[in-house]
Amino acid sequence: MPLLLPEKLAKINDNVYLIDFLKYVLVRDFQLRPTLDSVVKRFEHIHALLVNTTSANDRFNIMRQSDLVDVIPSNQAGKFQLSDLLLKAA
Repeated sequence: MPLLLPEKLAKINDNVYLIDFLKYVLVRDFQLRPTLDSVVKRFEHIHALLVNTTSANDRFNIMRQSDLVDVIPSNQAGKFQLSDLLLKAA
């Protein structure tokens, strides 16, 4: 039975960085498992990648939403303001 089931991987959005980290750590044979020091180093590396990737995605999403400024009328009945969209995205 595989350790990483597809339905469980979907819960982490099939993130390749996290999947790689989990495969690195979750080794059945204790003689082949990485040391705690190497796991910490690997985690720090993966964390840095995820933080940078998330920051870039957040900036992209905000830029894309700001493109809607001309499309969304201000405060008409049933319409959203950009600030409402940004609050929902956060």
